[in-house]
Amino acid sequence: MYRHSKVAVSIHQEVDLEKFKDLVYFFPCSVHILATDGIAGKRAITVSSVLPFSFSPPSMLVCVQKGRENNQLFLQNKVFSINTLSQQHEELIGIFGGRTNTTNCEKFNYLKNKTLKTGAPILPKAYLVFDCILDAFYEHATHYILIGKVVDVYRDQDTEESKLLLRAKNQFFKL
Repeated sequence: MYRHSKVAVSIHQEVDLEKFKDLVYFFPCSVHILATDGIAGKRAITVSSVLPFSFSPPSMLVCVQKGRENNQLFLQNKVFSINTLSQQHEELIGIFGGRTNTTNCEKFNYLKNKTLKTGAPILPKAYLVFDCILDAFYEHATHYILIGKVVDVYRDQDTEESKLLLRAKNQFFKL
């Protein structure tokens, strides 16, 4: 039992899963392309569970599904880039999110073989780019939680006037 003030909550109580899913559906988040390339192979997917984790050392946290076998490439290569999408990238969500028949090799044509320090591919016109070395990972339920130590950052000057792409209620908004 966890105790907080006068309230006691049993750790065995569970939230109604459908209610939780309904609320998560409304939760606003930015959209990113997570990419890796290395000895284990190439992989690029869309993710939305991303956040700055620490300033010392500079770190980012990102979650990927365990059920997708190729997501292990992020763990095996030990390097990845987080590419935050802007308004001009809305079409890439379907391509990197698996909603099209685009092959993994075709996806990398969009990344234009540009890299920073780790060698992980980046999206040249991304709103923000974080170049990371895998510092730690954790398995939790259906996901891997990756903690990447940021070794380089990038922002194309042309994106300064762009708007950040957000997702909520299965729709995309520009901020």
